[in-house]
Amino acid sequence: MTLIIYCISMKMKDKKAEQTAAKQKHKEELKSKRRAAPDFKRPEPSLAEKQTILIVCEGKNTEPSYFEKFRLSSATIKTVGIGCNTASLVKRAKEIYDQRTFDQVWCVFDKDDFSHADFNNAMKLQKQIILKSRIQINLLNIG
Repeated sequence: MTLIIYCISMKMKDKKAEQTAAKQKHKEELKSKRRAAPDFKRPEPSLAEKQTILIVCEGKNTEPSYFEKFRLSSATIKTVGIGCNTASLVKRAKEIYDQRTFDQVWCVFDKDDFSHADFNNAMKLQKQIILKSRIQINLLNIG
């Protein structure tokens, strides 16, 4: 029995010695870091890219001036007033998108000014564009 107690107490002494050695090693590492030359390098600057949103409007003056007043810190808005019907508006939005890539494309029109058939044709055209070219054109009805 005495031998077993002696072995257990020896292991405990070894553990305490290991902890003391680890503590001493940590202190030495800290001292060596303090004595090292300071590093004055700055991190590389990085800016998050802003989204660009294209808003194609039915009207030439009122809607574009309305949307140009929007001030977003997270996105850049480009408005274009076309002055044509709903289906032509969607086609023109696709043409402008093809010239320069935008993150989002919105077509804004007043449904009251056009027949239900024109509106339905614009919806069909929008779905065709989404399927063919994998861009999203959102339709927004005002009124």
